[in-house]
Amino acid sequence: MVRLVYPDAKRRRKSSYMIKKFAAAFVVLFVFGYFALKYYVSYSVAKGVDNVIESLAGVATIRYGSVSSTMAGRLTIDDLTVIPQGLNDPITIDGVGIKLPNFFELMKLKDMTARSLATDGFPETFEVFINDARLNPDADYYAESMNPPIGVDIPVREDDPIGHCLLQYGFTPAVMAELGYDTVVLSMSYGFRQLADSFMLNFNYDLQDMVRMNIDMELQGRSKSIMQSANYRPMLVGATVEGNDLSLGSAMTRRCEDLGVTREDAWKAWLESTIAGLVAVGFVPDERLTEQLTTMATSQHGNFRVIADPSTPLDFNRMQYYKPEDMPALFGVELESW
Repeated sequence: MVRLVYPDAKRRRKSSYMIKKFAAAFVVLFVFGYFALKYYVSYSVAKGVDNVIESLAGVATIRYGSVSSTMAGRLTIDDLTVIPQGLNDPITIDGVGIKLPNFFELMKLKDMTARSLATDGFPETFEVFINDARLNPDADYYAESMNPPIGVDIPVREDDPIGHCLLQYGFTPAVMAELGYDTVVLSMSYGFRQLADSFMLNFNYDLQDMVRMNIDMELQGRSKSIMQSANYRPMLVGATVEGNDLSLGSAMTRRCEDLGVTREDAWKAWLESTIAGLVAVGFVPDERLTEQLTTMATSQHGNFRVIADPSTPLDFNRMQYYKPEDMPALFGVELESW
């Protein structure tokens, strides 16, 4: 039997073969280019990290495992170990990095300077993050940082059970042991997102299995004009602060009971000190906000959300001209707890 092959069929077969070869070559080039770019970015960042580590030699000894990146624009320095100068115990961190809109924005990182930011502004979105920094309360760096306790500038009174109950004297190693925590695992991030005529800032703090805090703040302006102006005045459009108790509240309750402080005495003392602190910074809670604070203080779960929704953007530089008792209405503050 004789099989006839027509010229058109030959051309179609040859064309199909060439398309397949082209597609295979394109895939090979794409994969090669992707890994070449990833290597280039990782190599450039690692070189920069090595320079930074060298410049910090008098402050701390820093080691890291590797640098990784993704096409989604995430760059991470993995497996860091930090030993502060003069101390012996290490702080270990799973990863420190940045998240940009895409991989090509990562490639611009090495050329980013204060001048380029002033010209082009920030990327439309970015996030800087630390994943799982492990802090041991028994470590020498922790004891050093807590002596005196961070943010505490008052002498510790042993005859103040309510003060100890509310952790007014700080998270000392002894207090952490009494609360039942042998390791503190901290993750945190800072994010930026440009909107049409304003921008969003996001701060996220997570103490693993202890407490979580998220802050969203919207301010007027565009990053380019802000970087170009030395007289930028921050104007608050709105803000939300949300806190979630994962175990710290129940641990504090048990410790307060061990100190002989009842739950009612504890929340009354917390409410009194919170209102006093707000008044001290020029913010006098009105009756409605005081009721919301009381509901929050007596909540069994320790989750809360503070919402600021001013009717017009607020100029932080003019806060001193407002009456303290007008602040709740001015900020449009609402407090939710559950």
